[in-house]
Amino acid sequence: MDATSTGASAPAPARTGYAESPLLRMTRGVYPLFATLAPGLASRAALRLFLTPRRHKTPAWERTHLESARPATLKVGKRAFKAYAWGDGPRTIVMCHSWGGRGSQLGAFVPELTQRGFRVVAFDAPAHGASEGRQTDMMEYSSAVAAVVLHFGPVYGLLGHSFGAGNALFSWRRFRFPVDRVALVGCFSNAIWITERFGELVGIPQKTIAAMRSRLERRHQGELQWESLVIGEMAREFPGPLMAVHDRDDAEIPYFHAERLLKASGRAADCLLTTSGLGHRRIVRDAAVVKAVGGFFSGAVA
Repeated sequence: MDATSTGASAPAPARTGYAESPLLRMTRGVYPLFATLAPGLASRAALRLFLTPRRHKTPAWERTHLESARPATLKVGKRAFKAYAWGDGPRTIVMCHSWGGRGSQLGAFVPELTQRGFRVVAFDAPAHGASEGRQTDMMEYSSAVAAVVLHFGPVYGLLGHSFGAGNALFSWRRFRFPVDRVALVGCFSNAIWITERFGELVGIPQKTIAAMRSRLERRHQGELQWESLVIGEMAREFPGPLMAVHDRDDAEIPYFHAERLLKASGRAADCLLTTSGLGHRRIVRDAAVVKAVGGFFSGAVA
């Protein structure tokens, strides 16, 4: 698949989810002093901020998709989370949403995929959408993906956006469930960059961010190792066809992540679809992108 350009006449406005919160904006001026005076407390507070997604109102177009879905309630550990299914085809695609998002944000893919004969499943990860909780992390999110696969499987494909894209592959690597194809939209190249970008946006010193990462590693007792969270290396391990989609004007996860992912994966350049003018969010509603992803899962593109 050759890299192509689709979509809009003007670049999408820059948006960075962490920086949108008034509380986080307020921390920029005080966090360096806070980290100097109380480094332990500063790293604990940073971790709490990092693990707390913001919830947003569900727009009307997403509610329309939810009204046609078959809802289900699943569990990861002791926490319940919501899942949604459309269609009744013999092959199932599981969609994984972004940080601070919800399953219905990928609703534009539902008509395309169901018309192609797939059953489509989405979910609200813990602490997202209509699901329980206020905090979560990659370990819980990837466990939720595995729970969805177990409940609705066998699963033919995974479709992820942003944080959900990285977690789709991370979940596959952790649990090694069978899946034939994976499509990653606006995916980050490694998890350490996510923490560093968070620190940059919120004004948290890198030393504090490193301590924050260590805290989360200790919480998971060695199961989480930041250096191994390189999505391109996971893509190299994945045996089936993989598609990456990324916009050159993505302000949240810049385009160089697609290039790094492609290089680390060792895959041919034709697995990358490049768009322009869609940014990080509109890309999952763009008609050309939706059609291309549908074609990939149907086997029209490998």
